[in-house]
Amino acid sequence: MTLLLDNPALRYYAIASTVLALHLIALALWTGTVRAKRKQFVNPEDAVLNKGENTPKDHADVERVKRAHSNAIENAIPFFVVGGLFAVNGASAT
Repeated sequence: MTLLLDNPALRYYAIASTVLALHLIALALWTGTVRAKRKQFVNPEDAVLNKGENTPKDHADVERVKRAHSNAIENAIPFFVVGGLFAVNGASAT
């Protein structure tokens, strides 16, 4: 374990990955917050549970946050894979 953390590139990768994972979690929480604020739900059971309106389509604000979250996931997965392989295979810290 200490040998892996002695590699500065791997250490920077771990920090960047942690920040990126926290960003993804924040976007997931923000999606739920916006959905709860708008009180419009696609699933009938969610509408009943949250005393909201059942609609055939999500509110525009919810769609926007969902697109941001999807975009972040699409970029995070390649970063985790390629960045991890690059850092493990002896990349320089710069």
